[in-house]
Amino acid sequence: MPNVSTFTLAKQLDADITRIVASARSTGALDSQVQQQLKLLKIDMTGMRLDIRDYESAETKAEQLRFGKTATERLRSVQQGILLASQYAIFSAIEVAQLSAQIAQLQELLQ
Repeated sequence: MPNVSTFTLAKQLDADITRIVASARSTGALDSQVQQQLKLLKIDMTGMRLDIRDYESAETKAEQLRFGKTATERLRSVQQGILLASQYAIFSAIEVAQLSAQIAQLQELLQ
């Protein structure tokens, strides 16, 4: 695999999740609890993307470590949101596995 930036991987993860959620929304009405869960997931994804952008643009190792830790925590929150949404059939088992692998790859790069 060519050398791809963490931010590019984060944008791809965001795009994959957004595509799946949009597909789920277009297939039927979602109750308010599911809508709230998806809203929180979107907030976490946006924060994750911004944290990783800051990680890449950090000027010192200390800043990079701080942003990396914050991004890793946000990735855990995104992972949890995916798992919760999968309980409402938003994400299939295969999608959860694929997205989890992407998250694990990002977490490893942030170490």
